[in-house]
Amino acid sequence: MNHSAIRYFLPLVVLLVACTQTELCEETEHPHRISTMFSFNWVNATSDEYVHTVPDTMNVLAKRIVGTWKCLIQLDSYKAEGYYLWNAPEELPEGKTTEFRLRSGIYKLLAFNRDDKEFIYDDIDNYIRTDDGDKQVSDLNIEYKRYSYDDPELRGTISYWKDYNNYGSSANYIQPDITPIYYDSITPIRVDDQDLSNYVFKPNLLSQNIDVKFHIHKKVDVVPFIIDSVYTEISGIPCRVNLANGYIDVTETCKMLYKNHFRDATGKRIKDTNKNTELECHGTIDVLSVVNAPDEKVTYGPGILQVMIFVKNRSMPIRGKVNLYYPIRRANLYELTEDGLHAIRHKRHGTIDIEANLIIDENFLVTSDDESGFERWISTDETDVIDI
Repeated sequence: MNHSAIRYFLPLVVLLVACTQTELCEETEHPHRISTMFSFNWVNATSDEYVHTVPDTMNVLAKRIVGTWKCLIQLDSYKAEGYYLWNAPEELPEGKTTEFRLRSGIYKLLAFNRDDKEFIYDDIDNYIRTDDGDKQVSDLNIEYKRYSYDDPELRGTISYWKDYNNYGSSANYIQPDITPIYYDSITPIRVDDQDLSNYVFKPNLLSQNIDVKFHIHKKVDVVPFIIDSVYTEISGIPCRVNLANGYIDVTETCKMLYKNHFRDATGKRIKDTNKNTELECHGTIDVLSVVNAPDEKVTYGPGILQVMIFVKNRSMPIRGKVNLYYPIRRANLYELTEDGLHAIRHKRHGTIDIEANLIIDENFLVTSDDESGFERWISTDETDVIDI
């Protein structure tokens, strides 16, 4: 045997074995983690004349594409400091941090806001906590959490409310003043041993800011009166949106009850007086969109606006409703996909303008000035309840 050859090859064999063991080492024993930073540029929230509400916090989901591994982080929307929510390293910094350690590799990064009282995140939660390779980002949806009207968790409910558009599930209301939905993604990015990287998200608004307005004509020639407050319920709000493509599911809709305000010709908020005969009534909502009724003649289902008007020194409110088929079509809020099951939002802000005036005296909804029967207010007061 050639002992000199053995002495020559033995160090090489040891070197090859050592290299192989390093490459195949289990990440669970000593994973290679790289410090990274994340921040948010909110240009998409303020790039038009409407300044949209920015959430206090954002979640960042980091998914490694090869050798699947995920972690979830919650960050302050402006300071970009926060903490781990899922798959944190063993050695955690005390309190909040701006640096987060990811395992090396190629990643897809997702950013979205979260409010568990307003939305359901089952798709995202299941995606985070499972290693199912069949689950893709394109399968992730966010949907509104729905409530029955008598649920104590539902904000903004009022006495005397009676629903004359009771369609679908009894748990069909979403919260008023709901948080806008923001989302952004960055892919693919390589996390390696280079200098500390800061990945900047520019969250896009998935929901729509919609101004719903109508005019009230007060018949004060006999008895002057003051309108104290106006509440409206709007139906036809889609419940679900896909994060990846922004497709809105229009097969199931819900409702929202919200308080309105009055504006003068300059847009300034005002209060009613005895002398007013015309009032411009506004309500602003942030929702996925509002879909219209199947036609202009129906009086229940999606695309219906109910109103309840409280007159000062009068115990019972004045009630009515109107079909929004034409106002929604004029607003051009969305476009349906070919299958009719989804909608694509046209714009971030829209106005549903009801052209028919709502005419009332101190006791009742008197009439509507559009007698065509299409865009017409209908009384739903106790003396004139329409069976739907």
